[in-house]
Parts: sequence; C-alpha cells; structure tokens
Amino acid sequence: MSDVFEARLRGLRGNAKVRAIVMLRRDRPAGSRTHERSDQVRIVKESARAALHEVDAILARFHGRRLAEEPNALGYIPVETTSSGIRALARSESVRGIIEDQPVRLAM
Repeated sequence: MSDVFEARLRGLRGNAKVRAIVMLRRDRPAGSRTHERSDQVRIVKESARAALHEVDAILARFHGRRLAEEPNALGYIPVETTSSGIRALARSESVRGIIEDQPVRLAM
C-alpha cells in the first residue's frame, strides 16, 4: 500500500467506505507464448480464487464486499470496505498488495 493511500485512509472517519484493488497471491504461469495465453489466464485466475476465502472473511468482519465475482486475468479484485478492512487485507498472507481504486480522467 502506498504512503499516499495510507495517509488518505487515516483521514477517513471510522466507518467510511473506500474502494481498492486487491492484488491476490497467485501462481505465475511459465512461458509467454501467444497460443498459451488462455492457459496462463486460467492458471492465474484459479490460483487467485484460492485467496478469496480469506479475503471474503476479512471483508465480512469489516462490513466490506467484493465488487467483482472473481479475480481478473492479473489476479486482481476490486473491493469496498473500511480503512480498517483495507489494513487487515494488507496484512493478509493471501494479498500481494493493495492500490487505491481511482477514477480515470482524460488529460487534455
């Protein structure tokens, strides 16, 4: 978790909800040949799914929820929970990292 995100969490009221992207622990598929990419995505998703039980338990404790049913092709899943829930996720062995879910803005 970045220092900027941590500072933002400290500024939140106790039960305020925040959205984040949780990077789940997962297996890294070997090789990168194009015809194997669908197998690689399957391996990442399957191994990331194994972390969901622990993530769901943490989210339940802190009145949070997943914002997607399953991890994406990179093993990431969006969540919404309290700042305490984000910190608990960050301490979990099932989580590689957490980044703040920020809106995308077009620069012109």
